[in-house]
Amino acid sequence: MLNGLVFFADFGSFEKQYPHWQQDIVKDGIDANSGSNYAWANLPPLAQAVGWLITSHHRMPFL
Repeated sequence: MLNGLVFFADFGSFEKQYPHWQQDIVKDGIDANSGSNYAWANLPPLAQAVGWLITSHHRMPFL
């Protein structure tokens, strides 16, 4: 979620850090190589599910 804020704050820096962000945003499923490097890794399962529902169903339009 914070990555989305970084995207709007400094797109150039965001694009250098995440060069394949456009492909990743349309990917549906869990990336096997990601491990637990995401923001919700330490949250309880119910909180992870609620966070996923919010972010996956309320997408911002591409500007």
